[in-house]
Amino acid sequence: MKTFTVNEAASGRVIENVNDIVDSLREIGNADQESYWVVGCDKKRKEIFRECLFLGTADSVPADPRIIFRRLICSGAWSWAAVHNHPTGDPAPSRSDIEGAQNLAAGSKLLGLHLFDYLIIGEAGSFFSFTHEGLLPFKGSDDKGAKRQGARARSGHVHRNKETRNEDPDIHSALRRDWQRLKDGYPDAILFFDRGDFYETFFGDAEIASRILDIPLLKRGPYKNGPPLPCCAIPVHLRDDCIKSLLNHGHKVTICEEKPEGNERRRRS
Repeated sequence: MKTFTVNEAASGRVIENVNDIVDSLREIGNADQESYWVVGCDKKRKEIFRECLFLGTADSVPADPRIIFRRLICSGAWSWAAVHNHPTGDPAPSRSDIEGAQNLAAGSKLLGLHLFDYLIIGEAGSFFSFTHEGLLPFKGSDDKGAKRQGARARSGHVHRNKETRNEDPDIHSALRRDWQRLKDGYPDAILFFDRGDFYETFFGDAEIASRILDIPLLKRGPYKNGPPLPCCAIPVHLRDDCIKSLLNHGHKVTICEEKPEGNERRRRS
């Protein structure tokens, strides 16, 4: 059985972004059983404690909200994050993950606490952040609102620090050829390439977008005929804000979208 060792002592540092949590708990992504961690912070998001409250099985972990909230209140925490792992290696949220996050967000609001992220960690440094996907705070208290949020969570983006799964092994794939052909027509603009729930940029465009928008730079690949492709994925619901930021920094933006009636793509600058 795979085991993991993570320091439960609080770092005392201010948590500025999701990577500050993921880096400290990365090893749980390699474990054979699920574990549930709580990171408690003060109002300035300075870490007060980081503790494993529950241990589970290979495919589930029971997390009692009463124990979680008692630990947070007794520690004097004001803001907090929930973290658990998926031993399967895939950090995409399940329906129970989504419902659990909704319940914790609602309970936190009632108690005057701030749930600033709900994280799932997978293998090889991959993770899913509810906040990064715009899923926290949850919007809409009715059933329809919850279902819409759940659908967005299930279709959200998994961040991978190494290779991305199920990629075309050929660097001259149709995706790359399409992107390169369109980019050649707009060499001085950052090209947003429609991928459904996300717009993706590649190579130099990805590096610029990642730096300005503070979105992690990903890698597509590796490929058998070449190195991994730098990639930056922009969630659809953040598109307009991201475009505005890039324009404010002096960059041009071209959007390439699929036509509803077919696979041909249309361009908008």
